[in-house]
Amino acid sequence: MQTQLTKIGNSMGLILHKKILEEAGISGEVEVTATKNSILITSARRRPNFDKSTWEKQFKDAIKKHGPETSIWDNSLSEQEEKDWTWPGY
Repeated sequence: MQTQLTKIGNSMGLILHKKILEEAGISGEVEVTATKNSILITSARRRPNFDKSTWEKQFKDAIKKHGPETSIWDNSLSEQEEKDWTWPGY
């Protein structure tokens, strides 16, 4: 899609067609990153959270939503996986 930058006050704006945004899965808040000769627009909700201070809350929310912690970090192997990972003679 080719479009034109539009002057908005002391800034420049860009109108993106709804179909383009839907195809990209972008709505609401976005993250805008500039690099040489390009601007990248990504959905802010998909951006990973590397702020460790919020991890405890995220874990608690996930446990509340999906059940006890063991169901999130279930390291048990299926019967087939157990066979695949068992070496003969051991």
